[in-house]
Amino acid sequence: MIWREVDISSRVWTVPAARMKTRREHRVPLSEAALAALLDQLPDDGSKPDPTALVFPGRRQGRPLSDMTLSQLVRRMATDGLKDGEAPRWRDAGGEAVTVHGFRSTFRDWAS
Repeated sequence: MIWREVDISSRVWTVPAARMKTRREHRVPLSEAALAALLDQLPDDGSKPDPTALVFPGRRQGRPLSDMTLSQLVRRMATDGLKDGEAPRWRDAGGEAVTVHGFRSTFRDWAS
């Protein structure tokens, strides 16, 4: 996600067709929480961000966050501080620790 794709005033993220599997532009309405996360990424000095800059840059210059970042976060939130053998805090119906893909799958089922 780069800043030029985000329209904060309209509360929409527009993913260009070139980045979509279907090769069609995709517009994503931004919830209050999503908008707050984006606003938190704006420069502290009140200046406008570079339109070509990544909204969520990774540690390496010019690279986005790794696809494993959210997976690691969810895994840690589910298991940090537990004793050996304790069930993860976040579990699916089968008792297994949730995954990021599980969030996507659950949302897709709910949205359908």
